[in-house]
Amino acid sequence: MGLHRFAERGHKLRLMPPAMIDGVRCQVVEVVFTTGHTSYFHIDPKSWMIARNRDERAYHPVVDQTKKRVESRYSDFKSVDGVTSSDRNEDYDLNAVK
Repeated sequence: MGLHRFAERGHKLRLMPPAMIDGVRCQVVEVVFTTGHTSYFHIDPKSWMIARNRDERAYHPVVDQTKKRVESRYSDFKSVDGVTSSDRNEDYDLNAVK
């Protein structure tokens, strides 16, 4: 889904200062959803695809409701019928990753 769809659905977007992650300077877009939840999308400067998403949520909500800093990493992008999206998603607990 393109970022333009977020605004169409009532979510608020804001361009944040760039962030350096693993040696890559990514553009950061803050998304405040209509539910009040906030996520930060990190855009890869080479592909202009959302490569990472950081937020605070229950990592395994069925097992533990404790909120943790989680990063979703998107890779292996593929195009199907003119739409490019990630074919691989991985979640990481940022407090556990060293």
